[in-house]
Amino acid sequence: MPTLDALGLIAAYIALAVILLGMLLYSNWHWLLKAVAIMMLSLFYYVSYFSYPSLMGWPTSRDLPKRFHLIAIFVDAPRKIYFWGSDLKHGADISVPRSYELPYSKALHTKMEEAGHRLKKGFPIIGEFQASPSKGLVGGAGQSETQANINLEFMDVPADFVPNSK
Repeated sequence: MPTLDALGLIAAYIALAVILLGMLLYSNWHWLLKAVAIMMLSLFYYVSYFSYPSLMGWPTSRDLPKRFHLIAIFVDAPRKIYFWGSDLKHGADISVPRSYELPYSKALHTKMEEAGHRLKKGFPIIGEFQASPSKGLVGGAGQSETQANINLEFMDVPADFVPNSK
């Protein structure tokens, strides 16, 4: 179904571009106004191109949660490390899981593997990004993946943290 959504969005922009082109070719508008209209349409293409992947649920490296409930891990060595987690900012039951990506490092791979083994045994895991003194929290503004100093710690969930299933 996501393919149909993507094709629909592309078809809508093509139709919009054709209508705009027709209006601009046969109107008596000033050439500067026509140029601004074309640039605005191009800007919409750019914004939708970078906005659409997050709408489809693709992994993001932005807005990483400081503390999260770890659900699943996938390591694509040596490129990326992906994980599913629920943000614990507002409590255990509030947040919907989200897919995140991190740049690959051997140390992070080892930590993720250890957490993955505990997950497979059925233990709920909490992950927490520790603030780095010079860089700030991972995913902060202006920080690229290659500069990221990722300090991630995993811990077992306390017994009273897991909600009762009644």
